[in-house]
Amino acid sequence: WNTIILPNLIRPYMAFRVATNSGRDCVPSPPKMNLCSCGEPNVRLEVTCVRLKRVDSIVLYVCKCLPAPRQLIEHGLFPCAPVFPKLAVELDMLEFAAGLFVNLAPNETAWAATLTEFLSTRGYIFTFSDSLWQRFGNALAQYQVLMQVVEAEVSKSVEVAR
Repeated sequence: WNTIILPNLIRPYMAFRVATNSGRDCVPSPPKMNLCSCGEPNVRLEVTCVRLKRVDSIVLYVCKCLPAPRQLIEHGLFPCAPVFPKLAVELDMLEFAAGLFVNLAPNETAWAATLTEFLSTRGYIFTFSDSLWQRFGNALAQYQVLMQVVEAEVSKSVEVAR
């Protein structure tokens, strides 16, 4: 995560925040799949997306030059695993949870159990073997690291501009 994935998400994340007016506007349509420039075959990847009010899935075509985490950020999602994630969480949900846990004792287990119950009453049932809290906790932790890295990058850019 720290040496490859997160550093490569800084610019796409910042571009996403600009495109959504810091989350105030709707998620724009992600760019059409770019042509692969690495020459490797694409791998089809179906990702379950946990959003504030629904669960859906998207299909990505992943290769070395089009990694899943970058494509997910462009969709307003954050991966729960660094390579070939099967689950992604909406950026707004992670931002809300991160803010909530600043003001309350962090409890990803309770958050994930509540989210699972909330979504299951709406007909969304998770079928993966490990629990949502482990995946959500991993995504939240890495998202928080990304926020620190982005903040450091912005500070560095401001200092260079001075």
